[in-house]
Amino acid sequence: MPDTGGQTNAVLIGVPSYRKWRTERKVTIMVGLTWVVPMAVFFTSIFGWQHFVGYRSVPPGKCYVQYMEDALFNCLLQVSNR
Repeated sequence: MPDTGGQTNAVLIGVPSYRKWRTERKVTIMVGLTWVVPMAVFFTSIFGWQHFVGYRSVPPGKCYVQYMEDALFNCLLQVSNR
């Protein structure tokens, strides 16, 4: 899984035009959001997918996330990580 949170943190903190605007509280909120939002999306996708589609398609004894079979979701997930 790509390091989405770390990359986003580096971009948000490293932008020079925001240096005067940044305060410790604002940076804490930005860093927190860049970790919480992706975790919520992935946690919900991994554990909730079978409930969203209404069935479980992963055979017994196999270990992979069910949404790997959905090409559109995978495409959107990869595009959103870039």
